[in-house]
Amino acid sequence: MKLAREKLVLIHGTFAGSDSKVAQTYMGSEQPVEDQWWQLQSTFSAAISSRLPQQQFDFEEDVFQWSGENSESHRRRAAQHLYQNYIKLYETENTPYHIIAHSHGGNITAMALSLAEKSGTSLQNLRSWTTVGTPFLTFRPRIRFFSLALSLI
Repeated sequence: MKLAREKLVLIHGTFAGSDSKVAQTYMGSEQPVEDQWWQLQSTFSAAISSRLPQQQFDFEEDVFQWSGENSESHRRRAAQHLYQNYIKLYETENTPYHIIAHSHGGNITAMALSLAEKSGTSLQNLRSWTTVGTPFLTFRPRIRFFSLALSLI
C-alpha cells in the first residue's frame, strides 16, 4: 500500500504578500516579493526539503497568498480562502497536510481551523500546524468612561 504524500503549506505574515503595497516598498528592490521564504524555491523551502523524506512530502504548488495588509478583515478573508481552497480540499481528498505560518499567517491559520470546526469539517488529515512570531490577538469591548458613569447612576 502506497502512502499518500503529505502536503506542506507555507503562509506568510503581514506585509509579505505580493498584493501588499507596503511589502513592495518595505522589502525594497534588493529582495523582490516573489523571492520570499514562503515561495516554492526559497532558501527556507530548500532547507526544509533537504530535511524531509522526499518520498513523503510535497510543498503545495498552489502557493497560498493573501494581501499581507495589516487588517483584520484581510486576515478573515484569507482564513476563508485557506479553509475553502486548502483545508477542506485536503480533508475531502484524504490528503495529509502540515501548515507552517509566520506572524499574522498564524492568526489566519487559527481562524481557518476554527471555520473548519464550526462547519463540522473533520481535521483528521491535519498532521501539524506551526506558527512562528504570531501575535495572537484577543478582542474585548472598551468600557468608556461615560458608559461606566451611566451604569453607576
